[in-house]
Amino acid sequence: MGKVMNVQIVIPARMGASRLPGKPLRSINGKPVLQWCVEAAKATGHPVLVTSPDEAIAQECRRIGVKHVMTRGVVKNGTERVCRALRQVVKYEDALLADSTLIVNIQGDMVRFDPGLVDRMVKVAVEESNKVAGAGIFSLYSLCEDPKTIHDRNNPKVVTDYYDMALLFTRSLIPVWPRGITAEAIRYKMHIGIYGYFWPVLRGLASLPQCKLEIIESLEQLRWLHYRKKIRMLHEPHSTMSINDEVDLVLAEKHLGGK
Repeated sequence: MGKVMNVQIVIPARMGASRLPGKPLRSINGKPVLQWCVEAAKATGHPVLVTSPDEAIAQECRRIGVKHVMTRGVVKNGTERVCRALRQVVKYEDALLADSTLIVNIQGDMVRFDPGLVDRMVKVAVEESNKVAGAGIFSLYSLCEDPKTIHDRNNPKVVTDYYDMALLFTRSLIPVWPRGITAEAIRYKMHIGIYGYFWPVLRGLASLPQCKLEIIESLEQLRWLHYRKKIRMLHEPHSTMSINDEVDLVLAEKHLGGK
């Protein structure tokens, strides 16, 4: 492949989140969660579209001026929704997505992230595409700065190998926290819910059957590891913020500015 021709950012969102129903339209300092995410995504300089099964979200997208693709029906996770939306774009809008297109999936509750992370992901994707058997999936992690967060099941952890390829994702504490060693010394890697995939890779992922571990942990990326797909992880040094529950909304009110 050798070169990423272009980038398409897709933001999957839905109103039916179990931990925080109606999350995309919940307000943070007078601005909906989804709008915070869209504005951060647009700051990357790459094209952005939102996909959801909800008319309320479609209306919000029209209000804030971002493209929306409706994806109704049974969809197991955000990756499948992203793939379905892009298939619809290709079919009904006569659009062309080259095999070298990098699709960047940014969860609709990601209200703060550094816009430069997408271009950093593109750089690594180009490096991997030049390898004989390089990775076709990319994601991010941060190093834990607050030991209290490592026990929170809303903050999945990732274990990587020497080359920063993912070995395992889990909501549990891993590796184990030995006595007499600080969390800072272990340097827990906290997974960030942003993914990149080449377009053919994404189509293949969406067709894979679910696996037991994925269902137990409720982490879709475990399906990819189950089928031995390579996931290249990137260390993200800049702070990010996502919304999982009411507590996160309160924290976001404190840390994010107003309109």
